[in-house]
Amino acid sequence: MKKYLKFAGMLLVLGVLMALPLTIHADDDGLEWTGTIENRPAGIVGTWVVGGVSFTANTATYLEQEHGRTLNVGDCAQVKYYLSGGQKIAIKISAEEAYKCSSGGEGDTGEHLKLYGRLQSQPPADPHNGTWVVEGMTFVSNASTKIEYKAGDFRVGGCVEVEYTSGSNIAREIESAYDYKCTDTGGGMNPGESYSQVYAVLFDFPPGLIGTWTMGGGDTYEATANTRFEQENGAFFQGVCLDIKFSTDPNTGVKTAAEISTTEAFKCGNTGGTNGDEPVENKFYGLIETMPANPPAGGNWTIGGIPFTSSTATELEQEHASFAVGTCVEVE
Repeated sequence: MKKYLKFAGMLLVLGVLMALPLTIHADDDGLEWTGTIENRPAGIVGTWVVGGVSFTANTATYLEQEHGRTLNVGDCAQVKYYLSGGQKIAIKISAEEAYKCSSGGEGDTGEHLKLYGRLQSQPPADPHNGTWVVEGMTFVSNASTKIEYKAGDFRVGGCVEVEYTSGSNIAREIESAYDYKCTDTGGGMNPGESYSQVYAVLFDFPPGLIGTWTMGGGDTYEATANTRFEQENGAFFQGVCLDIKFSTDPNTGVKTAAEISTTEAFKCGNTGGTNGDEPVENKFYGLIETMPANPPAGGNWTIGGIPFTSSTATELEQEHASFAVGTCVEVE
């Protein structure tokens, strides 16, 4: 399968042999990195160490601390930045919810259970501290439980989704859900039944969606006419992170998907692969600082302060200009 994307107005250097750290990705506002704050200056200006990576903040760096979250040592943060002279210059540092930095949070690729059902009772005051009863099952929430109001406020009789670990009644996540997920036509999700749930990187899937879906580690899931497909976080493609809810046949071991949806990359821990040993593709933007004299023959590049090596197998695209020192390029 050929794996490259074209972006109008950008110069591309594709298929490099040296990959970037897999927790980096690019968007319109710069590169992003998410991790736990390990060190920071007393004010804004200075060196921040986030998830083992050093960033330089200056007077133009913006700090965002919404919803009561802080940017202290030990807190989770996302850094938007650009590369200049080999340094990572922070554009914005945002305080994030702790689960985004927790190995036991949404980056945990182990199996969890999810239940859709009607809410029968909930804590009277603090949703993070008390007992929830859903379809006759009792769950306990605490400070680490993620509470989401995706379909409005919680109400008795309303549809909710509960994520928990087998053998435990401690809720990992409770969210209000749209009513169709608690009806018999909820796309394969039967109310009151628990389903296993994993995050996995997609390797291959059938053209018509119905059939066998293969993940980067080789695991397979069967999609049927009853499987619900959601692409709210982008389309299905090789390398995308998926949220899969499924049931396992105790006799055959076949995993049948009740729901397959695209989701944010960090939920796959940024460690998946397209064939079990390839990293997930990432895009990187930067200025060419050094380059080979004959790019098609391969050689060493320095782009945005980062070294790359190309070969004769590297795909080069020059849509609007030629490669030259000082040119902005995209590396995949």
